[in-house]
Amino acid sequence: MTDNTTLYQRLGVAQTATVDEIKTAYRTAAKTCHPDNDQSDGAASRFNDLNDAFNILVDPERRARYDRTGIEDENAYTQQILAEAHSLIVSTFMSLIEKIPDPTKVNPFHHIRNALTARIADLNNSIPNTERERLRFSLIRQRVSTKHTNNLVHVAIDQKIAAIDTLLRTSYKSIAVNESALMILDQYEYRVDVDLFRIDYTSPSVNPKGSFGGRQG
Repeated sequence: MTDNTTLYQRLGVAQTATVDEIKTAYRTAAKTCHPDNDQSDGAASRFNDLNDAFNILVDPERRARYDRTGIEDENAYTQQILAEAHSLIVSTFMSLIEKIPDPTKVNPFHHIRNALTARIADLNNSIPNTERERLRFSLIRQRVSTKHTNNLVHVAIDQKIAAIDTLLRTSYKSIAVNESALMILDQYEYRVDVDLFRIDYTSPSVNPKGSFGGRQG
């Protein structure tokens, strides 16, 4: 993506546009911005952006994913989710071990798993209410009209809907991060059967060459 416009804005359609409306808008825009007809600087890049927008919005699965995340580059988004999931596990683990008085009796990963599961449940419970709020404002918008050129009520409602969309995208992304963290967590183990504080590190069975493995004189 080369600018801050949404895929819908690039095609000049509403977010509620049907597939047929998207196809019609694409054909119209493609005639105008095709490099053969537009010799201005950046024409090829704009045409590629238009194609990218069209390919995503006519695919129901990719369009739904875009509406949830606002992300076009799906591979980059996946890598970002995984990186944040790893970071979440590490930061939560480090925070927990500072609070655990006896690390031989408590498995921090169990606490992390419970926290992740609870967070996912909270987000899934809150999203339907947020989506209903968005629908309510969308329906209200349809009822408002004016004789003036600029519908300032529409502008205010659009700003509210944009804020709700940001919240929804943040929530969906957080769910993806937490779910990825749960899967990554399966790769970790934590031993609670060894009391590290009571191990005699001078014992030959632990360190047969002496302290720190160095040579004995």
